[in-house]
Amino acid sequence: MMKQLPDNDESPLNLAGYVPVEVKATRRQRDVFSLRIGAEELDRLVEAAKRRHVSVGEFIRQAALKEAAAEDSFDLTRTLQEHTQRLQEISEMLRERAS
Repeated sequence: MMKQLPDNDESPLNLAGYVPVEVKATRRQRDVFSLRIGAEELDRLVEAAKRRHVSVGEFIRQAALKEAAAEDSFDLTRTLQEHTQRLQEISEMLRERAS
């Protein structure tokens, strides 16, 4: 049985009777992937990630996984949706620059 430190114990050296416990926080293992990218390309990714309220790393991860999961066959609906989304992003960028 372990003792809990009292809330009113002001002396950190008064630990007689207490058992030290080592705690190691666990994290999920992930690999780090390095990517070379041009400044303009990075700017586009940063802006797209901001619009989606995610980090650039998460944006790239989602896009890559989406592409990896896509069927090899041509999907006209998906292609049109992607192009529509890209045109909307371009339109938004042009509006921002115009103002």
